[in-house]
Amino acid sequence: MQVLPKEIWGEIGMAISFLGREICRPQPKCEECPINEVCNYYNTVFKKDPI
Repeated sequence: MQVLPKEIWGEIGMAISFLGREICRPQPKCEECPINEVCNYYNTVFKKDPI
């Protein structure tokens, strides 16, 4: 809420809900996710540290 303008809060809520249904579950499609760089799950489980 601190990052997004109040005018789009209603729309963004639906977008995040859709993202959760279509990308995150039942099997995560992390590579396809548009917000994977800020996702804690992606960054701790899927993202590999460079060697």
